Amino acid sequence: MSESEFNRLQENLKRGNNDYLGELFEEVAVHCIKKIAHKTGCSIEDAEDLLVDAVVNFRDKVVNDQLIYVKNIKGYIYKTCYNSWLNGKLKKRKVEQNVDEIRERYYTHFENNFGELDTEFNLKKWNIVKQAIEELNERCRDIINYFYVDKIGMKEIAELMGFANANVAKSTKRRCFSKLLSLIDSDSKKS
Repeated sequence: MSESEFNRLQENLKRGNNDYLGELFEEVAVHCIKKIAHKTGCSIEDAEDLLVDAVVNFRDKVVNDQLIYVKNIKGYIYKTCYNSWLNGKLKKRKVEQNVDEIRERYYTHFENNFGELDTEFNLKKWNIVKQAIEELNERCRDIINYFYVDKIGMKEIAELMGFANANVAKSTKRRCFSKLLSLIDSDSKKS
């Protein structure tokens, strides 16, 4: 696509004419969906979702003047899909690491103090975790639930909770998570 064609596209999108997006989606759908699914191992449905998000992302960036010129729009869309998949995978891995950290600290405490665990202790442990979560202030409970339970990204959490940006949300989540670990340790020592 030439720069003048891109400028016309930008003008049309800014006026609300999204006809090109449907054509773009159709043009890249088969190739992009199959390639993403094959390369990442995700399902066809997940690859379709990534493509829809990438096309919407492209439109938003063009309309908001965040993209000045893209010669190969199809390549840009594919890279956006792939990068979104990578970001999602990294977020999921980070959530799993944080949950593993809670589990590890929690189980280690009980194993050190009570030996082998049975179902009675497992129930007791989860009750301590629930109690610790209830002891957090509402803001910490919300951010932990948004991130770990609802799996919402930092940018969206920042918007939901009125933080200045994703970095503020991330540092707040980190402090809240540390507070949660401290409460779990403290509550488990009381038991």
